[in-house]
Amino acid sequence: MNCCANHALVLGTTFLSSFAAVMSVRAAAAAARRSSSRRLAEEAIAAMARRRRRRRRQSGQAMATAESRRRPDAAPPADEQARRRQSGQAMAAAAPYEEKAAMSPRRIQHLAAVLLAAVVVVAAARDEPAGKNYQTQWDTVMSILNCKSDSLIPSYICSVISKSRWGWGSDDPADDYTPAAAARPLRSTADLPKYVDALPQMPKILGYGIGPFGFPVPINLTIGMYHTTWQFHRNMTPTPVFVYGQSLQTATFPGPTIVARHNVPLYVTWENHLPDAHILPSLDRTIDVAIPKNGGVPTVVHLHGAAQAPDSDGHALAWFTRDFAEKGSTWTKKTYTYPNVQPAAGNIWYHDHALGLTRASLLAGLLAAYIVEWPELEMPFNLPSGEFDLHLVIADRQFNANGTIYMNSTGVVPSVHPQWNPEYFGEVITVNGKAWPYLRVQRRRYRLRILNASNARYLNIRFSNGLPFTVIASDASYLSAPVTVSNLLLSPAEIFDVIVDFSLAPEATEIEMLNSAPYPYPTGNATNPDLDGKVMKFLLAPKGQLDDMPLPDNSTVPEHRVGVPYASVTALPPPLKTRYIVLYENMTKPDNLTMNLYINGLRLEDPPTETPRSGTTELWHVINLTPDNHPLHLHLAEFQAVKMQQLVDPDTFTSCMKQHNDTVICNLDQHAVGALLPVPEEEKTWKNVVKLPPAYVTSVVVAFRLVHNNMPYPFDATAAPGYVYHCHSIQTKNAISNGGPRRAHLVGLLLCRVWADGPLKSSGTAKPFHNGPQVHRLHGIEMAIGPYLALSPLLPHSEQYVPSSWALKQSNGPLEPM
Repeated sequence: MNCCANHALVLGTTFLSSFAAVMSVRAAAAAARRSSSRRLAEEAIAAMARRRRRRRRQSGQAMATAESRRRPDAAPPADEQARRRQSGQAMAAAAPYEEKAAMSPRRIQHLAAVLLAAVVVVAAARDEPAGKNYQTQWDTVMSILNCKSDSLIPSYICSVISKSRWGWGSDDPADDYTPAAAARPLRSTADLPKYVDALPQMPKILGYGIGPFGFPVPINLTIGMYHTTWQFHRNMTPTPVFVYGQSLQTATFPGPTIVARHNVPLYVTWENHLPDAHILPSLDRTIDVAIPKNGGVPTVVHLHGAAQAPDSDGHALAWFTRDFAEKGSTWTKKTYTYPNVQPAAGNIWYHDHALGLTRASLLAGLLAAYIVEWPELEMPFNLPSGEFDLHLVIADRQFNANGTIYMNSTGVVPSVHPQWNPEYFGEVITVNGKAWPYLRVQRRRYRLRILNASNARYLNIRFSNGLPFTVIASDASYLSAPVTVSNLLLSPAEIFDVIVDFSLAPEATEIEMLNSAPYPYPTGNATNPDLDGKVMKFLLAPKGQLDDMPLPDNSTVPEHRVGVPYASVTALPPPLKTRYIVLYENMTKPDNLTMNLYINGLRLEDPPTETPRSGTTELWHVINLTPDNHPLHLHLAEFQAVKMQQLVDPDTFTSCMKQHNDTVICNLDQHAVGALLPVPEEEKTWKNVVKLPPAYVTSVVVAFRLVHNNMPYPFDATAAPGYVYHCHSIQTKNAISNGGPRRAHLVGLLLCRVWADGPLKSSGTAKPFHNGPQVHRLHGIEMAIGPYLALSPLLPHSEQYVPSSWALKQSNGPLEPM
């Protein structure tokens, strides 16, 4: 070690000893504040003063300091203590980036050791991986200390730095994962003009290589989760976010779009580079939640809408922390395999799926698009491509005054629940990570892949001049033929693939995309026309100007050429099994204040009930007895709604179901005789999200097989840890009694059940879902029960089927084949 490093070590040691003493006093002062003891606080402040005087004497400045304190105009000791108390209180209430929580002596020793190691990190900077483009060794050191390094410094240093930067960390181990719950003012939108930021397009990553003979071949990718900042609006300071990327420098909000090839497997190693604490208030111990023992943000990636083996599906208990230091009970491997066997149009996306943390991690930014191209099928369609094929990832957000993402941490009604807010609805609408952006377009056709990545907000979008959408696909599958509509209703997690022809607006120079969906949908608050009622703007050059001259548009959308024959339910064999799935809210006893939201009255801990067979189709009658529309999402399976029938006298039926939980006893056949709500034409294909209107029975055909070729899965779908289905409003319901408002709280994915929770026993039933110590039962306030409910495994696929024709009776009676 050279002389400079030796001097740095000596100075660092001296500094650290002083630092440890100061932090000890600060810890005592913070403990005094928590106990509301003025006496202890004054003693702590006096001790701090004595320490400071001692240090000044040791450095040769004690005489001058003492002389200055003996001046006649010096403040009396009592007034001085009062001033210091006020100063301490002001510091405690300062920006949320200051550290407010106390630290134990043992933790201070750890911090001292960490900082001592940081003094000599210069010597290790030369080991930093190449390709970072650091201009100086000091840049390398600062990158390491800011947790941007991929080597050398253990994650504990990043943990300490993150806690001091974002404002949490205390003596209580439980507080290691919970930000301080101080109330923060919300940011005003008055200084956020709309349509001033250009719409960005996320970077694309090819999910395949090209072999020696020109054919696509499988490859391996490494994608990480990083803690960085993102500027949502030009007038906002950069916001702390969690995002996906191949490196910290290239990570974006949303993450990079992965472009895969049909039938070409992709292998992705997902790496967690996140700090020891979440940037949002995320820990709710009244629900099942992933809690590592030694700190860290649990994450696991789910490729939403894809067909992959259970151990690559992103099971909620397969989470892991930074550097795989801790892992959930169903974690098995670092690298996931994506066969990419689902049909085109291949519009899917990937996002975080950790138990109890999904709602916070998606808000923080862990989401991105994924495309499965199928050139042999799609090239004859002659659709817009290249720069005219765009993703629009729409997500609402709310921000604190300091620019951080807002997420309530104190509870709207603390007497019912101390932490959570109702469904998350932000008044700032972002598209591809920009608030109310604009896009310059030519007068020609564009392909827009529109994803609603909001946690709970439905979107009902339209153009301000009435320009139509030509829908060619919904979620991952093309329609049988294009459908032209004036507006699109998107639930959370739903995707529509549309063609928009801007040449149909010859005089327009500005076209707004607007949103009119109430929140919660369908009977909640109306949107504000100046805030969440706006989405983005399209700018066209005035007719005849040079900028208005488009490139030749050779794309077409002829009805007889764009579409697939397998989009219809009749392309598959008739269902072998009919099930009744009931969603209803139930007040708890004896408090009668909190509300559970169950599927068939079952919780996470309850044994499996459904037993689908791999390779078959089933008919599910999903009965929504809640006041809100719910987006139903099934992992692995593809499905589509075929009938929506209103319930007559739903209150009587709901009361009976709460008591008996039996559709036969409660006479469903006498209630499911109301008006039929037609399934929208733009949704008549195989989807991964289906909307469930309230007080309706939605009949859904579920395919546990590949729909485009009527074949079983090319992997073992019966293996552990299985799959889930759930509502994709990332929330659970909690209501206030005595006629108060209905509340919903973000706690992760709700209404979840699991199938394929194998391996199979000889009896054909699954072993218990919660078979490890990582599964936490509910305690405290009883709410959010059933975020994941266990089902039986997919049984091995039955005999092979050949396509057959069958139809469905659309009548006021039960749905049945004919």
